[in-house]
Amino acid sequence: MEKSDKTLQRLERLRQLNSKGEWVNDALYRLMYKEDLYIVAYERIKSKPGNMTPGTDGATLDGWSLQMTQTIIAEMRSEQFQFKPVRTEYIPKPNSNKVRKLGIPSTRDKVVQEVMRMILESVYDSPYGPFFRDTSHGFRLNRSCHTALREIRGKWAATNWFIEGDIQACFDEIDHHVLVGLLRRKIKDERFLNLVWKLLRAGYFDIRGQRQDSLAGTPQGGIVSPILMNVYLHELDNKVESLRQQYTSGKRKRRNPHYKKLAARKERLARQGKTKDKAFRELVKQIRATPSVDTQDPDFIRIKYVRYADDWLVGIYGPQTLAKKVKEEIRIFLAEHLHLTLSENKTHITHARSEQAYFLGTRISISRGGNQRVTKVTNGHKKPMKRRTTGSEVVMKLPAKHLIQRLHNRGFCTATGPLCRFAIRYVFQVLENCDKT
Repeated sequence: MEKSDKTLQRLERLRQLNSKGEWVNDALYRLMYKEDLYIVAYERIKSKPGNMTPGTDGATLDGWSLQMTQTIIAEMRSEQFQFKPVRTEYIPKPNSNKVRKLGIPSTRDKVVQEVMRMILESVYDSPYGPFFRDTSHGFRLNRSCHTALREIRGKWAATNWFIEGDIQACFDEIDHHVLVGLLRRKIKDERFLNLVWKLLRAGYFDIRGQRQDSLAGTPQGGIVSPILMNVYLHELDNKVESLRQQYTSGKRKRRNPHYKKLAARKERLARQGKTKDKAFRELVKQIRATPSVDTQDPDFIRIKYVRYADDWLVGIYGPQTLAKKVKEEIRIFLAEHLHLTLSENKTHITHARSEQAYFLGTRISISRGGNQRVTKVTNGHKKPMKRRTTGSEVVMKLPAKHLIQRLHNRGFCTATGPLCRFAIRYVFQVLENCDKT
């Protein structure tokens, strides 16, 4: 128990040190000798869905033993450990007739990958101050699709244009040399980096059972692949942040001249004592439906951004020309610095107020169709006050037709809806598993 505590304290110390973004780590490979980390890793993954699937060795996690851990540690000490090629499976993509390639590691490699993931998480995603940006929501503690969508709902109401980003075969196209170069900025332990190289170059067995080399990409389905991808696309997060700082302008939007005229007319009627007249009440309704600022102010520009794994969305408060310029700069950056391809067919510029963007299974738009009203809020001194809302807000809708089609394809309903009221429970089961497929 004392030995276990020291190992966990070492990880905790690693998290604390990496709260400083400039901290560079060494001697990480020695953590691969710690028996306790393998036990913790096994406990974490043994009950997760899919981890009981046999790998290339035909074994499953229920056959794990302390002797296997000790054998791995001995191979780590002599640097003789080698990852086995992954078994390839193809599963259908939810939105098309295409398939997604998954790599299923062997049992021992799953545990080793989980140990590596724990170490990398301590380096890059410390709870005391993560290296990753807040705009990244995929495969991170206390972050999810819901936190990404909540960010959009709460802070993107002023958006005029969406850029729906799609990177072509991101997992499969990650450049190994670029990835290790990025890891080297935070990790100065060549033995640990060599272990990453072994993982990347382990290869795979194709559908004919023949071994193939891995010249690029990280195996989608591998335990350590998501955090390696976050390290890779962290560079994209930095690029968009630099674009945000470059193009942001204006402290506040200019006043809407039409709103000013209406407000002045209201003030005149109030001085004349006509606050109870029908014309005054109609004027108040018109004022509430009118933005107090110019929503097309060319001198006020803001850029929003959020990413979940390799799916990302940019929000532009500004002209369409800026949206096109940002899209092009991102395309060039991905090609030149990360050797990734922006899918032109799937990367769209969408007008936020007349069209819908599609992100994380949700249709998103900006609408003023809501009811104009006065709400009660608190000011900076926590005193209650009334605030006018014009109904401009982020609208998120469920793609009902798409979901019904998926349920129909699986036999849970007809092409137009549920088979019967008893089928509702099956509908809920499918909806709960949507994220898994």
